[in-house]
Amino acid sequence: MAKVLIVEDSNFFSTVLKRGIEMKLGFEAVCATSYAETEALLTNLDDDIYVAFLDLNLGDAPNGEVVDLVVATGLPVIVFTSDVDQGRRDEFFQKGVVDYVLKDTPSSVDYLLSLACRLYRNRGTKAMIVDDSKTARKHVSRLLERYQFDVIEAEHGPEAIAQLSANPDTKLLVVDYEMPGMDGFELIRRVRADHPRDTLVIIGISGTGSGLLSAKLIKYGANDFISKPFIEEEFLTRITQNLDMLDHLEQTREAADIDFLTGVYNRRFLYNSGAKMVANAKRTDVNVVVAVIDIDFFKSVNDRFGHDVGDQVLRSVGALLQNRFREGDVVARMGGEEFCVIAVNMEPEVAFRMFESLRESVAEIAVALAHTEVKVTTSIGVSKNTRGDLAEMVKHADGLLYEAKQAGRDRVVAE
Repeated sequence: MAKVLIVEDSNFFSTVLKRGIEMKLGFEAVCATSYAETEALLTNLDDDIYVAFLDLNLGDAPNGEVVDLVVATGLPVIVFTSDVDQGRRDEFFQKGVVDYVLKDTPSSVDYLLSLACRLYRNRGTKAMIVDDSKTARKHVSRLLERYQFDVIEAEHGPEAIAQLSANPDTKLLVVDYEMPGMDGFELIRRVRADHPRDTLVIIGISGTGSGLLSAKLIKYGANDFISKPFIEEEFLTRITQNLDMLDHLEQTREAADIDFLTGVYNRRFLYNSGAKMVANAKRTDVNVVVAVIDIDFFKSVNDRFGHDVGDQVLRSVGALLQNRFREGDVVARMGGEEFCVIAVNMEPEVAFRMFESLRESVAEIAVALAHTEVKVTTSIGVSKNTRGDLAEMVKHADGLLYEAKQAGRDRVVAE
């Protein structure tokens, strides 16, 4: 479980933060009240601790000495203090803290928790800085690494395009406007051809910033614009807000594509994305297998044990299907007790064995009740060879499923 280190000698603030971390974030809080306790904790640093909240004024370290102690471990540090002195604020940013948050309003705690959540989500997220100035590039790179990103650097536009092609899961692109050859406008225009706004955040930066320049960059496809030189707090805030919006869009998209009960894809996603998969496989002469899977006598499960038990059966079958097939395959619930699988690049001679093994595994699922257990079987129709479009393949598999039902259920019919 992810853990957050809290160094705070005020019992009130420590309790508020601990409750927020555990109840709102679902993480564990590790607490210390002094420099000495913190030093002892860091002696055997827990790898699960990923961020530290530090108060500056401790009984045995009244001048922020604990910041140097924790920063030296490589942990991201967020200062949480009542000290409003701007000079000290600048000093601690120079030491490498992620942010400096004042204990001035209840909303500051909410901000602190949202920032901790953002840093956790950033881990493993790829971010790229594109700037022909090595000094500027390294500065931004260090900031992005401080925010826990996996950082990719590019010196110019063509290199950035090549890096994006090699790292299509990149979520953040920071682009300098003034670059020789391909400037920021042209780079953003080309990137947006393959990476829409709901999959990649682009932030433009420039030392010759103006309202007109920022407007033009955003028109070309940037999500935001920052003038250089920028203060670190502004840079962090802009990145955080834009990535939070990207996360929200991804969650909305997932909600539209995922079956709420089983966690597999829904019928809408099956026919939208599956149709493209089949069409692409036909163009590249790759075989596609489509299977329709139906739980036998499912109505009797609901009638005898209730819909809650029926839902447990559906969730168990959905989880088995997700674990059994590859990431590039599509597993979807078509409705009721019926599922569909689209498996790309599965050889016809393998298909029967694969789904026969699946049928046997479903028969081993047992939903435990107080005095009994519920077990089910499945009938499966498998269209083994690419034919027509997705609708035609589903229809063919559905016909084979009907044959399996007519032959006594609990069997696979493949053709």
